[in-house]
Amino acid sequence: MHTPDSGTILYDGDDVTCLNVKERADYRLKNIGFIFQDFNLIDELTLWENVALPAVALGSSFRAEREKATELLSRVQCGDLAERYPSEVSGGQIQRCAIARALINSPKLVLADEPTGNLDPGTADNVLDLLLGLGGDTKVIMVTHDVKNAYRAQQVLSLAEGRLSVSEPSAEAVRP
Repeated sequence: MHTPDSGTILYDGDDVTCLNVKERADYRLKNIGFIFQDFNLIDELTLWENVALPAVALGSSFRAEREKATELLSRVQCGDLAERYPSEVSGGQIQRCAIARALINSPKLVLADEPTGNLDPGTADNVLDLLLGLGGDTKVIMVTHDVKNAYRAQQVLSLAEGRLSVSEPSAEAVRP
């Protein structure tokens, strides 16, 4: 766990730098959904169990989270695969399961690393619609090399030659 050498990290008014290791882990579980580029699913768990796992880590039970996990899988077009294991489905289906898992605790923030990297264009559009349409207080920070995905964002941050630039999405802002 890295901590800053100085200063504080505030998220939604909470100073997370004063939290101990367990409190930080709980804070992340409750408030941040992670979509990893390499999925990080557990091979011995079914897809719905993988989706439910962050809620179980907060003290819920698999039984209590089954319906919500299955509903989230349906939202990413994998509801019929809920009982399958990661080794039994495609890379794109695993990615959609990872997206559903990021949403199980209704996070305030979703950090997404190439969330559509393994998806066909139609499914990628549906997943982006889901992420960008979360609404409420949920914010999405997405890392992508896909110009089309960046163009759909409310704000684009570009890093080039060690310089960070901020712009509104436009053809010029996201041109590679």
